[in-house]
Parts: sequence; structure tokens; C-alpha cells
Amino acid sequence: SNDGYRRLSGSASVAWSDSTFRRVRLDVRAGHNERGFPGAYGSDPEGRFSGLDTVSRGENTHRSVALTATTRSRGALDHRVQVTWADAGGTFISPFGESEDEHTRVTGRYQLDASVAGTGVSIGGEGLREGALNTFITDDTFAPIPVRRSNIGLFAEARPEIANRVFATIGVRAERIDRTRLSGDGSRPAFDSSVVWSANPKVAMAWLLRDGSVATRVLGDT
Repeated sequence: SNDGYRRLSGSASVAWSDSTFRRVRLDVRAGHNERGFPGAYGSDPEGRFSGLDTVSRGENTHRSVALTATTRSRGALDHRVQVTWADAGGTFISPFGESEDEHTRVTGRYQLDASVAGTGVSIGGEGLREGALNTFITDDTFAPIPVRRSNIGLFAEARPEIANRVFATIGVRAERIDRTRLSGDGSRPAFDSSVVWSANPKVAMAWLLRDGSVATRVLGDT
């Protein structure tokens, strides 16, 4: 009697372009889902489950808006910019009370693609800022405290052709992850603000064993 699940979601997009080298697109998404939790699942060897839970129910909503723009400038330089806002929230009702969760995120990204001496090159940066509120993350007065985090990433990648049908991907991404201070709640100690730097390299190789052919419909082997 409490195991139903209902989901409603929708999305819409609109794009504008006045040439093959310039395009702007807006995407909007939203949704809501609701689910009941009727009780224990699977086996109950210790006999702790006494009956159906007709109260517990979770509801979640999400919304997002994304704006993307691409353009090509002189020298065959491709620029791509994207800005996204997203919001998600949830409510859970149980015999022990009601709990809530809310999360908001804003991201911005820029990427430049170019060809340098026949080698594909991409460079760019990405910034993210997000915040969350949760019923179980509180201070010593039991008031919810925000958890805020930001992330800045810088990346570069090159895709050279080492030899005939041998390709490489070489890249690196550097991250700066920052979390603000969290006050204690009396039993949990306070957490000082935290900054983490991380560099993540990447090297990949691909060998095209056999070229594809349109005439014979052979896709090729890699």
C-alpha cells in the first residue's frame, strides 16, 4: 500500500544560428518524483520487522538551465562557452519526523579547440560553486548550516598522430577544490576551511589496425 513510484519530468530547448560557425542553445529541464517506502526488504532473520510502513515517503525535485554558445574565429579557432544553473531538493517523511535536503550548483566552462601543426589541441577552464543544506548538518542550536564548495579546473590536451594509424592523447587537468568552514554541533567538532590542489595527467594511445571503407562498409579495427 506504500510502494508506489511516480515521476514527472520535462525538458525544452531552443537554438539560434546565423552561420555554420556560430550557434547559441538554451536548455531547460525540470522534474519531480515521489516514492513510498513500505518497510524492510529481503530477509528478516531476527524478526525485527513488524508490519508495513504506510508513512515513509520521499519526494525529490530538480531544475536546471544551461546556455551554450559556440563560434569559430579566424585561424579555425573554435570557442565553446557554457553556463549552467541547477537546483535539486528533497523531502523525506517517516515515523521519526521529516527531513529536507537542498542543493544548488552554478558552473561555467570555456574551451578553445585548435589545430597546431596538424595536431588537435584543446585548452580551457571550468569553475563550479555549489551549496547544500541538510536537516542532519546542524550547529549546536540544531539549525541547519550551509555546506559551500567551489572548484576551479584548468586543462590542456593535445592529440598528435605519432605514426600512420597511431594516435595519442596527452593532457593534464589541475584542480583547486575549496570548502568553507563548518561549525560544530556540540558532539561533532568544527571543520576548518579546506583547500585541495590536485594535478591529474592523462596519456592514452590508439592504434588503428585497419582503415574503414565506405565501399565495403567496413568500420575498421582499433
